[in-house]
Amino acid sequence: MVCRLAVLLITLVGSVGCAAQQFEITQAMAQYHAAQPCCHNLSEIRFGQLSSEPGASVIIDERSPAFRFAGSGLSYFQAFELPHSAAAMTLRIQSRFVRDAASPNIPDIFVPRIMLLDQQKKPVTVTDGQIGMSVSQAVTSGGTTYVETDLDLPQFPAARYLIVFTRPELFGDPLTIEVMVAGSVIAAGRTMVQAPPVTYSDPVRASPVAPRGALTITVQQ
Repeated sequence: MVCRLAVLLITLVGSVGCAAQQFEITQAMAQYHAAQPCCHNLSEIRFGQLSSEPGASVIIDERSPAFRFAGSGLSYFQAFELPHSAAAMTLRIQSRFVRDAASPNIPDIFVPRIMLLDQQKKPVTVTDGQIGMSVSQAVTSGGTTYVETDLDLPQFPAARYLIVFTRPELFGDPLTIEVMVAGSVIAAGRTMVQAPPVTYSDPVRASPVAPRGALTITVQQ
């Protein structure tokens, strides 16, 4: 289990709170299909600096740049330079469910893929963006449900940059995920014990997969 001795919440400077949540999925899809790639290759991508402001989120929507990723397709993305201290840390990206303005009972989600690049902007590794594989089971914490993916950065010592994007072939598809609810402390005779987490299938929480998203990026020990 990752030891949270130090936490650095990082976000693109100037990103806007929860603006992405004002869009309907049909509008988000139409804007996505009209998007044009920002660049011809990875070396042309502009990588943002990271801020240490706690609690900030990364918004990916039609205001984000788009790029046609090899083997995947056109996706909005956000790109960052990793802090030098990140070499011995874990990269964690959480993607929260976004409520549709037209159908608030059917949230959608951005399924993150992570690409790490070296100093020359060449890919070092790319996660597959599969729920239950590179992306963990969904977690419910404090009323907020999200999916997350972790990368152990010491395994990739050459990594200097990261790009967060998604898998366009999933757009519009319903996605069944396993939601994990943390166990509570219950009484057992004269002692208190921690009940195990509860996991259940929920096909609604991630239906459908969308080109936009609300994410939190964390680098921690």
